[in-house]
Amino acid sequence: QSAWKIQRQIYKACAPSSLCPNTGNQTFSVNLGFSSAIASAQCCNSDDCNSETLPYPRPQPCNHRQCFVCDPSSSKCDFIVQCSGEETNCFTASVKTGSTTFPVQGCMTPNTCAATKSLGRLPFMEDVGSISNGPSCCKTNKCNSPENPPPGVTTAPTTTITAAPTTATTAPTTTPATTGNSKTF
Repeated sequence: QSAWKIQRQIYKACAPSSLCPNTGNQTFSVNLGFSSAIASAQCCNSDDCNSETLPYPRPQPCNHRQCFVCDPSSSKCDFIVQCSGEETNCFTASVKTGSTTFPVQGCMTPNTCAATKSLGRLPFMEDVGSISNGPSCCKTNKCNSPENPPPGVTTAPTTTITAAPTTATTAPTTTPATTGNSKTF
């Protein structure tokens, strides 16, 4: 059984317009299955307007949207996660960390989808890596199915090789670990 790792961080800085297109309060949220983040943001556009410290966001209730997520250790993307709060989009993307590129899928809020496309990374999840393709966001249950990848996203074919009639190999079964991050911008 996996456990959530909670990290709380406070960011106070200038932000790109893709992260704060309007002044006022916003919530950014993303769930990758193995990691998630929720951030409360207050965007303003005058000198020293970010002196207030916002409270940490509360966990959001399940909203009954279901999306596919990937196991980062195998890149297998047939696990399902329940989305929360304003996470009404399922998404598919490719992430690059060092020389390795792997698929990520999950739930996110519409504003997180827009910010990710503009920034080339998942806001408040810098440790995941940079986006090399996507995200492609959609708005229905399980619309990010691994059987129907969006244009430009490819999945590795399944290959079975039998070396000898008396030899059988079974692939290990993995379950993605679950960790979470709670961050305030």
